[in-house]
Amino acid sequence: MPQTIYDGTFSAFKKLIVPEESADAYRKSPIWSNFAYINGVATGIDDLQTSNDQRLSSIYNLSGKRLYKTFKGVNIINGKKYISK
Repeated sequence: MPQTIYDGTFSAFKKLIVPEESADAYRKSPIWSNFAYINGVATGIDDLQTSNDQRLSSIYNLSGKRLYKTFKGVNIINGKKYISK
């Protein structure tokens, strides 16, 4: 269901991406319909593949960014903090 907004709130934007099941409601809404392009996209995970190498999928930096290899400094590997020198 579209949120209530004021006319002109997003006047600088042309494209709106919303959950697929809500796209028609946004297109019919008086203010949201002002977007030139409203695209509904699927939400959630459709296909999940696991990796045999858990190290590659579970390394993070302190900001929570997923890494594909360790780097110099603090790394979070499988939920534990490690320092690489």
